[in-house]
Amino acid sequence: MTLLAPIIEQTAFSLRQNEYEQIAFLFDETSHSLFYSRWAPGPNLTKEPYSALTQLIQGIYEFYPEMARKRVRNRIYATFSPTEMCLGMVKVAAKRLTANVTPKNHGLTHLLDPIEIRGFNRPIFEMSGIEPYKKVSLINPTHSDFMNISIQRASEMPQKEQRYLSNRPIVAILVSKENQLLSWAQNTNSKNRTLHAETLLIQNYYTLTQQGLPIDSKIYTTLKPCKMCAAMIWQSAEDIRRLKVFYQTFDPGPNAAQTVLNPPSFERKRASRCHEDLQIEIETQLI
Repeated sequence: MTLLAPIIEQTAFSLRQNEYEQIAFLFDETSHSLFYSRWAPGPNLTKEPYSALTQLIQGIYEFYPEMARKRVRNRIYATFSPTEMCLGMVKVAAKRLTANVTPKNHGLTHLLDPIEIRGFNRPIFEMSGIEPYKKVSLINPTHSDFMNISIQRASEMPQKEQRYLSNRPIVAILVSKENQLLSWAQNTNSKNRTLHAETLLIQNYYTLTQQGLPIDSKIYTTLKPCKMCAAMIWQSAEDIRRLKVFYQTFDPGPNAAQTVLNPPSFERKRASRCHEDLQIEIETQLI
């Protein structure tokens, strides 16, 4: 970044409106554009499943799907320290990140057209789709009972002959300590690579409640969470020591085999703040 430092610092300075907001941006020379996103962290910052960086990546995929994958492979710059959630999304859906950029005025002018990415902080799925299951009376429900709800919902997802035109049949549900269904989501990543079921589940729940994942709640998902989803679970839990994740199918791919939910992964070591964090068991496969 040495030779580009004045340009990067000037860009951050020009985009920032106040010292409290986060800025994330990238240069796309193909379209002669500067894509950027601002984010003003809310009062529940540590549990918020959004940031300037997640909004930038998710928004580019959402609003510019045809060129999204190529655009997000450009280096992303951020004026803040990335959370595990931010790093997970970069790992799975983008490529490179330079963080903690210091905004500084070098007296330079922009040569690229600035395009702001905003508005990607809305609920995706309403609870109406899970209502039939909320009314089911389960006596002493087991983990398998709840997993079967996710499996059944996934089996109902339409699949086209060309696999790349279909969303992967993955569904996740959130269940409270009292065994109440709180939220659900299905994978919709055929066009937007960030819209995995668990990510949508968390963002949907937070947008509707302004709360993190409740203490002693459980997530049931049909596929082992990837690094992006695992990191968002880790960040969004009100108490990660009192949250459990159950999955049906193991994903051996490089983005899921070892995540922050699995000790002693690199991500777990990076995210842990104490010895207890290193040891806790969060994820379990239901066979």
